[in-house]
Amino acid sequence: MKEWDIPLSSLQLGEVIGVGTFGAVYKGKWHGEVAVKRIVDLDPADGDGMASRVEAFKHEVAVLHKTRHENLVLFMGACMKPPDLAIVTQLSRVSSKFSIVL
Repeated sequence: MKEWDIPLSSLQLGEVIGVGTFGAVYKGKWHGEVAVKRIVDLDPADGDGMASRVEAFKHEVAVLHKTRHENLVLFMGACMKPPDLAIVTQLSRVSSKFSIVL
């Protein structure tokens, strides 16, 4: 997965545009405007819990890397070194995917 690895230090995080169970999504900059889904609350003392979340994250990155569709944002890379886990994608110009369905 090294070819997708983006150092967190190379990202500029801006405003929070979404919040979920495992983290937040930021409007950011990395060779242009991007969305950055940052995973938080990775506690090394958690042991197995942290390991399972890191494995789930790696699986998500592997799936996103292979997925291409005109209706999905483009996967650009990921920050892969715990505790700095983040997924970098194209920034969607639509504020809510739900609004597309309506």
